[in-house]
Amino acid sequence: MYSYRRRFQRIKTNAKVRMSAPIMGGVPDEAHISEVGLGGCLISSPYRIGVGRMVMLYFDIGGEEVSAVAKILYEYPAEGGSLNCGAEFLDLDEQDFARLSVFINDQIVQEARASFIS
Repeated sequence: MYSYRRRFQRIKTNAKVRMSAPIMGGVPDEAHISEVGLGGCLISSPYRIGVGRMVMLYFDIGGEEVSAVAKILYEYPAEGGSLNCGAEFLDLDEQDFARLSVFINDQIVQEARASFIS
């Protein structure tokens, strides 16, 4: 498996993602992001995307769409026959970075409150 030390914390999520690959095409129609951070995400897909592939991602975070150019760094089998694909964000504009940052911070605060209360 790919050995990689994360620069950014990831949080669990279940965001539907649309993908496009203008240069080579042929990306899955439906996939989900199961973890997301400021530097990338973990995509769960029924089909192989391809390590090293550049894709455009469009996903909803907190009611707002975020778009990012990403590179698939690794793939490995997941439960139920799907694949988990680690993607690194290569280009994320300032507004999308800010949206993602606020969403992640809000989720971390909610998790901390929930664990403190219980």
